Amino acid sequence: MALLIPFQVGLTEKAWSQCPPGSWVLTGQVVDESGIGVPGLDIDLANATTGLVQLLSGDVTLADGSFSVIICQMAATGNYLLSINPAPDEPYFPILDSVIFLGGSTDLGILELATAAILTGRVIGENFEALPAVDLDFTDSQTGVIQAFSGDYTIPDGTFSTKVVPGFWDVQFMAGPTSTPLQMVPRELRDVLIDSVTDLGDVRLRQGRSLTGTVLNPSGAPVINADVDARDLVTGEKIVTPGDNTNSAGVFQVLVPEGELEIEIDPPTGSTLVPLLQNVTVSATGTNMGVLTMQEGVAVSGLVVDGNASPVSGTDLDFIISATGVEIPTANDNANSVGVFSVQVVPNTYDIAFRPSFITGLAPLVLPAISVGTNTDLGTVTLPQGAALTGTILAGGVPVPEVAIELLDPST
Repeated sequence: MALLIPFQVGLTEKAWSQCPPGSWVLTGQVVDESGIGVPGLDIDLANATTGLVQLLSGDVTLADGSFSVIICQMAATGNYLLSINPAPDEPYFPILDSVIFLGGSTDLGILELATAAILTGRVIGENFEALPAVDLDFTDSQTGVIQAFSGDYTIPDGTFSTKVVPGFWDVQFMAGPTSTPLQMVPRELRDVLIDSVTDLGDVRLRQGRSLTGTVLNPSGAPVINADVDARDLVTGEKIVTPGDNTNSAGVFQVLVPEGELEIEIDPPTGSTLVPLLQNVTVSATGTNMGVLTMQEGVAVSGLVVDGNASPVSGTDLDFIISATGVEIPTANDNANSVGVFSVQVVPNTYDIAFRPSFITGLAPLVLPAISVGTNTDLGTVTLPQGAALTGTILAGGVPVPEVAIELLDPST
């Protein structure tokens, strides 16, 4: 592949005059995922055995992404680590420490950079001060898989710029001792679409206040390993509460922000207890919720399948009281890997909604007015095939997140 173009000759000869005779030359081309050359990329090379960085000349890609790099020192035959580094604001992931074998001048061929989206913003504290060294963690909104990306910490002025795989992400922000002497409540922004360059603006973390309590069953015994979740009643945002399970005495202690919160306590997996929901006002000095007693429930169980009788794993079940339309909290309410579900609820009459994940192509289904007085087996529940309804909600040309979409039957 001929990568040198006529105007390069003088530059190449000049570089050769500054390098030892017999210096090796590395040629190639760097392209994006569409096959288009990427200019202005910095190229680095290090000895894989010693880690020593090699002295290079012409180590930047040209307008068509091609390069002709001279190793301006005597190089030994062996393995080397090649790195190709886009600028921080370029939408590409770098190639880092790719192992190549060199025994002389080498044509590396075509090297492809993966496309990246860039998430930017600034993290501030309770009093709107910039917070450095805040850790950003990324969880795939669709799969729940955590993925690490470089540049996932704020710099001294509180700003961040992190390259990620384009898509929907749950982004968690956690301050540490080097960020501030105060204990800050972590924050998670869910289902953030990061495509091209996405600017979150200011992300505010709030100072943590101690929320404690003791969880017992109806017999007065402690409920061990119950999960405690909190939600801000004003914003509706879920509060991130690490270490939020009850201990062997049924006691929990979590950090939450000051204000009006909704607390949900979910029993451990396999328990016959039902979740407990309670509102609380958290003061600046912290709040003790005292003793919280969970109720015994009855099981609603069954199997959820598609039209081919194949299990639909992960289907979420919601229970709405038929008489009031109020949804009750439920724990462990997703079908397992073989489509089986078993959910504990208090006796009542429910509209039971089955919500499969979007990627299944199946539509939600509601079983109305199901009377649940004792353990109830719903048998096999078959979900209908769905049709995707998509769109974008704008206000003044600006996308609006978190909008609830309702579909109503026109005849009913």
